[in-house]
Amino acid sequence: MMAQYRRNSYALTFLVLAVLFSSLVLSVSTTGVVSVAQTQGQGATRLADVSPSIYNWGITGRPNMSEPFTVWANVTDDDLDLANVSVYVNGPNTTIHELMSYNGSLYVEDLDALLDAGTYDIYVTATDLANNTRVSRHEYIELQMETTTVVDPNITMPYVVASSLCIGLVACIVAYLYRQRQLAGST
Repeated sequence: MMAQYRRNSYALTFLVLAVLFSSLVLSVSTTGVVSVAQTQGQGATRLADVSPSIYNWGITGRPNMSEPFTVWANVTDDDLDLANVSVYVNGPNTTIHELMSYNGSLYVEDLDALLDAGTYDIYVTATDLANNTRVSRHEYIELQMETTTVVDPNITMPYVVASSLCIGLVACIVAYLYRQRQLAGST
């Protein structure tokens, strides 16, 4: 009877140790995959599901005058996993996608002048490591180009000078003939 009691006690001890060991191994192995949750009201919202916030953004410079300009944005992310902030410019014969750099307080990007006349759509996006993306409001820039005719002086100068000389010569001949007629009529 005593031998059977010892066998049962060894089996029970082994079972308890196995359960403790497996729970210890499972708790250590799942520590890296437990998601951070923030309780709000009755449900829980994972921070990884929250998109970055674009509080404000704007344009410095005069892109509608075909000059270089700067786009700036005030962007934050509550779970501190902001991956990138980008500026997009879409317009006639133009597609620009540039990553913005952080200057300590704002995200900024200097862009070249817009070249072709038309309407340009400019906006900012922010993406975090969980691939949550926030798109800002769209700003539309209308660029109108002045139409100027380029005159090549090597081609036009001989024609202009020659025609001006001819008109001047004709005017001088008409004036001489008029004067001669005036003088002939007074005698």
